[in-house]
Amino acid sequence: MSESSAVSTTPTSAPADRTPSRWVCVRFRQAAQQSVWQPFRWELASVEGCPSPTDSFAGRTATVFGEDSEGCWAAAICQVTLYPDEAEGYVLNLTTDSPSWFVHFRLDEEAGQAAQPNIRLVTLSYNEAGRLMDASERVEVLPIDQATGHWLATYAERFFVPQPKKRQRPASFKPTTARGPA
Repeated sequence: MSESSAVSTTPTSAPADRTPSRWVCVRFRQAAQQSVWQPFRWELASVEGCPSPTDSFAGRTATVFGEDSEGCWAAAICQVTLYPDEAEGYVLNLTTDSPSWFVHFRLDEEAGQAAQPNIRLVTLSYNEAGRLMDASERVEVLPIDQATGHWLATYAERFFVPQPKKRQRPASFKPTTARGPA
């Protein structure tokens, strides 16, 4: 990846590339909650395009923490890459009422109330997010912007291949009650 000084929302690879990617800045914030055991929770605040980091940072996701007038926050720069074999998951995401970013993170449970989010993955695949949630991982959701929606739709249209329809069983193999009128 080349170093960039301006924020860009365009893909970081050529349009003919099978696995285009973008860099995004993911930001979590602490939200107060009424609980005896946990006075706050971490919630996804934003996912925004950002310039690609230097080559020394590429491939790593490091989470930084801070505090401002709105409270404590955590942020990480992550690379979002689209893959042809996830095209069905992109289509499923795009056909929902609110297409979304899916951000996988973990908390260090041993740290107790001092636990901070460690952002592990950002994806646009509904299927990939589902696999993570099936494995009891934490996944936060945030609606995507129009430019990301267009980028994702263009990619999904290019690589999505609908599964062939299943062959109908001949009536002779169905129970007589399921055959219908003779």
